[in-house]
Amino acid sequence: MEAFQRTYTCEGKPLHMVICYRAPPGPVLTVFMPDVERLRIHGHAQRPLREVRDFLRSLEESYCGIYTFESIVLGEHERVGRFRGPFIWGWAFPAFPRLAPHEWETLVSPEDSLLLYATRLSSPGFWDFVAKLNPLEVIRHYLSDRHERRKDKNYRERAEQHRLELENSLLANKVIRERIELAKSLGASEVDLIPLLNQLVHQPLRGLGRHQDNGLIEAAELVRLEIPEKTET
Repeated sequence: MEAFQRTYTCEGKPLHMVICYRAPPGPVLTVFMPDVERLRIHGHAQRPLREVRDFLRSLEESYCGIYTFESIVLGEHERVGRFRGPFIWGWAFPAFPRLAPHEWETLVSPEDSLLLYATRLSSPGFWDFVAKLNPLEVIRHYLSDRHERRKDKNYRERAEQHRLELENSLLANKVIRERIELAKSLGASEVDLIPLLNQLVHQPLRGLGRHQDNGLIEAAELVRLEIPEKTET
């Protein structure tokens, strides 16, 4: 299967980049890729299949939760922008669909779905994922920060302190901080935001962090996505 990059333009300006896959003699499969970085999570192979399955599910739940949190805030921003007068935060937590975490993927646009891009099954090895960049950056921040804190020899004894420190650090992450500031500028209070952050951001990430504790994964980073240029004829 070959992969190549195609950029769509309008009046000479690039709109978005897509990755195209072709398995001759089949048709071209186009995957929209607005961002050109991938999330690399370092880890180990030769682990029980159920651990790998649970890790991938936890990662997708974390991605979908952060994506949904961002969508809620940006949706309110768009709604408020259509009206004049004082900003009134109109999104109430009880309005959140009663979906289990594994169903949150239904709230993600198909073009923003989390994709497994590459993997190296060795020890050490890695998994590479591509999707919307902002949620991936939040996941990278959390896993890398947590990986560093786990080097503390008293980590288990200070687990609760570390958990609070991690959550405070996450709130300082540029992506999350900017969305919180935007929500507050639209009239959201701490009471409005706490349940959103707990259910959609903190709880899924804590589930993902357990896979660091069992040694399946380690740190994470963002790496450049390199797709060869090709001109179609």
